[in-house]
Amino acid sequence: MQRERGETVSTEPTDTARRVVESEADRIVEYLLFAGEVPLRDGVQGNAAFQTAFRRNRRADARGRSLKDLDLRTRLFAHRCSYMIYAPAFDGLPTALRARVYRRLHEVLTAPQAPKPFGHLGAEERQAIREILVATKPDLAEAWSTPR
Repeated sequence: MQRERGETVSTEPTDTARRVVESEADRIVEYLLFAGEVPLRDGVQGNAAFQTAFRRNRRADARGRSLKDLDLRTRLFAHRCSYMIYAPAFDGLPTALRARVYRRLHEVLTAPQAPKPFGHLGAEERQAIREILVATKPDLAEAWSTPR
């Protein structure tokens, strides 16, 4: 994009490329954290065999919590951060985009008050998500521990 716009090509996006990366990262974080999720009215019945199969490859923290833990009463997941953050497609995001997603996730999950549109995530849930991610996503934990 930098080359096409006649801008200096760099490893860090600048100008228009930076704005595109920031915008797309914000959208990805909204999806990862289920912004705009519609609550379940009457819950859903979960098939025990499906639940067992679904949880088979879960990544849990030291307290046994995982992003694949189902709720099924008022919402789909107990911890509202998508387990797709572990997918090879996510890991294959361009480095600058993935770094911006990690920064934005950190901002949302550590803010004293959940910023819009993340008001559905209370402080305890944001802390639990943060702890699960640090324990189960090594490159994210490393990114968060590196001074910005």
